Amino acid sequence: MKPDPLIETIRDEIFRHPMQMISFRRFMECCLYHPVGGYYCRDWKQFGKQGDFFTNVQVGSLFGRILAKSFLQMRSTARTTGKWALIEMGAGDGQLMNQIISFFHQQSVEDVDFYIVEKRPRVEDSAPPVVWVHQLEEIPVYPFAVIFSNELVDAFPVHRLQKKAGKIDEIFVTWDAHKKSFQTINVRLSHSALIPYVKELEDQVEEGQYFEVNLDAKKWLQSVAAWLKEGYLVTIDYGGQTEELLTRKEGTIRYFQKHRLVESDDLQPGEVDITANVNFTWLQDWGKEFGLDVIFYGTQTKFFLREDLSIEVRNQQERNQLKQLIHPDGMGEVFRVLIQKKKSGN
Repeated sequence: MKPDPLIETIRDEIFRHPMQMISFRRFMECCLYHPVGGYYCRDWKQFGKQGDFFTNVQVGSLFGRILAKSFLQMRSTARTTGKWALIEMGAGDGQLMNQIISFFHQQSVEDVDFYIVEKRPRVEDSAPPVVWVHQLEEIPVYPFAVIFSNELVDAFPVHRLQKKAGKIDEIFVTWDAHKKSFQTINVRLSHSALIPYVKELEDQVEEGQYFEVNLDAKKWLQSVAAWLKEGYLVTIDYGGQTEELLTRKEGTIRYFQKHRLVESDDLQPGEVDITANVNFTWLQDWGKEFGLDVIFYGTQTKFFLREDLSIEVRNQQERNQLKQLIHPDGMGEVFRVLIQKKKSGN
């Protein structure tokens, strides 16, 4: 059997470590983003019915239309005039931005430049006005901008921790030569930046409980706040507040393949999507630290049903789309929406 290049790459990194292990965060990063076979670097379509997950965007164009209206309302609050920027981070195939651009054209909106920040190559059928870049810093700073993401932060690699024998350990990954598989072990914290979150949660988690800390999300938020001169950041994702996430004793790490949850024991690196629910309490706290004020936080249902976002539902197909997007047993409750604002001078 031909060896898997990604497995070999991860094993080599483990063997090079003095203690023959890597953090779960690094393992997750390799599984998702490593150029040699990482899940998001493989040449296949992960979205829609044939993919591994079904997102808001695949429901239909109504999702993009409602977001577009929200973005135009944000623009109307700006104190600046002239060109502004609309930026999607982690756009995947660019389908959502295409929906938004279509709505903007219908409304004859012409004073905006469109950008997508995406590590993967540009999708050929994306709308022509969009400029694709690999990093936010490649985009010139505008007097006003709206930055948004849909299911981006839940795919950032996370540190996984567990309370064991009364103390908090971090989960690391090793290679078991006998079983020919990756195994997890508990060791001391790998990063001093984890200590404040351990102190915050150690009295709230039970013995044996797992939880995650997403330091990459904090770094991302800081970079967005630093780039943004005036405008909004809109984050749509799976997640909740700290107290909600801590009700899950096994943590929130999940593995998806073909719309199904799979067990970690069956994990084949590079072939399975790995996600962790977003801690929106921390996103709000970090945002305040970086000059971002909270304008709205709530379920997707609450966001879509705000009176100022009412939009004409044109046919039965769109009525069905709206039901999917706001249904309390589906997307409406599991997705949360956070809107943060950066004022000029913050």
